[in-house]
Amino acid sequence: MKKEATEIVSAEALKQKIKPFKSAQFIFIWHRKDKRSDKDNITFMQKYIFDGLVKAGVMENDGWEQIKGSINHYFDMDNENGVTIIILEG
Repeated sequence: MKKEATEIVSAEALKQKIKPFKSAQFIFIWHRKDKRSDKDNITFMQKYIFDGLVKAGVMENDGWEQIKGSINHYFDMDNENGVTIIILEG
């Protein structure tokens, strides 16, 4: 699952032409069509997202120097499962 998710994120980052950045804060808005999964079972996917951004060359690494401040997670009931990621550079 990790390899597939990392590839999907990498391809999407390239498709969206996300400009490389040195450091950023991240806001994740998790869209869920039901409440069957616990929130911690959803947010673990952030690791795959960071790995995909590194693979795409958007981030140099996913360490302390690149991920600044806090990582915020919000949840939204929606018609489909997915995630919106807001990247606040700097």
